[in-house]
Amino acid sequence: MIATYCEKIGKMDGLTIDQVELPPFEKPAARLVNNFAFKLLNEIASDNEDNVVFSPLSIFTSLATLRPALNGTSLEQLNDVTGLDTIRESDMNDMYDGIFKKSSSYKLKQASRIYVDRGIRLSRSYRTDLYRMKISRARRLDFRRAPEESRNKINKYVKKRTRKLIKELVPVGAISSATMMYLVNAIYLKAKWDIPFQKSLTRMRRFRVSNNESIRVETMISKNTFCTRYSAEWACQVMQQTYKRGEHIYSFSFVIMSPHSAGNFSRFYDDGVTTMQEKMTRAFNKIWTRRGNRQQQLCSVKLPKFKVDYAENIKEVLKGLGIRDIFSINADFSRLSVRNNRELYVSEARHSAVLSADEAGVEAAGATAFGISLRSTSLQVTVNKPFIFALRHDPSGALIFVGKIVRPSVG
Repeated sequence: MIATYCEKIGKMDGLTIDQVELPPFEKPAARLVNNFAFKLLNEIASDNEDNVVFSPLSIFTSLATLRPALNGTSLEQLNDVTGLDTIRESDMNDMYDGIFKKSSSYKLKQASRIYVDRGIRLSRSYRTDLYRMKISRARRLDFRRAPEESRNKINKYVKKRTRKLIKELVPVGAISSATMMYLVNAIYLKAKWDIPFQKSLTRMRRFRVSNNESIRVETMISKNTFCTRYSAEWACQVMQQTYKRGEHIYSFSFVIMSPHSAGNFSRFYDDGVTTMQEKMTRAFNKIWTRRGNRQQQLCSVKLPKFKVDYAENIKEVLKGLGIRDIFSINADFSRLSVRNNRELYVSEARHSAVLSADEAGVEAAGATAFGISLRSTSLQVTVNKPFIFALRHDPSGALIFVGKIVRPSVG
């Protein structure tokens, strides 16, 4: 819920409305990232009643780094979901250069690294692709003989790159003697509001979780100029809070979309991913339209302080989007290394993200790790669903005990 009281104004910090620098329309590569973001949002959040945060850019970048190693249907599925086969490499580099250029007004860093086992040798073509993506040479680890030491080194790297916000991206047990490679990406952001909220005004206020439930949370208050409008398509209030100015008038913005009916996000998801993206893009564009049906407005905004984190193995999420083969015996990593490619598959797809918002601004981090392992040569059977059992006397064939297990318990 966002509480706002607004009145139209004609100037903003000495600038008229027509002097406000508007962001460009989505660049080609950014459009792919955003399309992927909406697919992820629909897959992760549509049936999830918990708080959720993720970095689509980190996951997208990790898939882009994995892509040159793939072939066949593994490559086709990744292309279908990401659209990476429709974009020029120069467009990707242009987007990354624009996002991660140095600034004195905020901190935004990205780091990618490849870790490979001593027993694997990357192909020349894949090493060339990594170089073009500005990823330094692969680091050697001994996954087979020192899995825990290898895990600690990867986590130490991510912890450093995310300023200690993500301390354990790769959990215990995620690395085994079959692990051959880990592909890691980390993003860190710290940005201050253009005009910060006053701490002295922060109060405990009511937050409507749904039409039937309310809780009291720390709520910040600011009276300032905001871009805000009502979206009839989604029956929600759209508001933009800007961050401290950089080389452009605004380098980042925090856009909030809050349904009129508390907690009812059905309109966001019911129309499908494509329609959801189109509607949200229209809402964003109207925020920035000079001659649209709204202007900069002086608003009293009440926004809750919050911190949200997310840490999951996103294999099932990516499978749900259509990237399936890389996680199975059908994985085709024929362009990755000099040998053993037929036995490789993605065994782990870990993603962690943290974001906190307070009176000063926002601090956030996202990290993604893909673990690539050798498939076991023996059949594995995992009993992780309810089952019926029978205890049979083999000489006679008689069943002595029969039962069903739904919730295993040792009590």
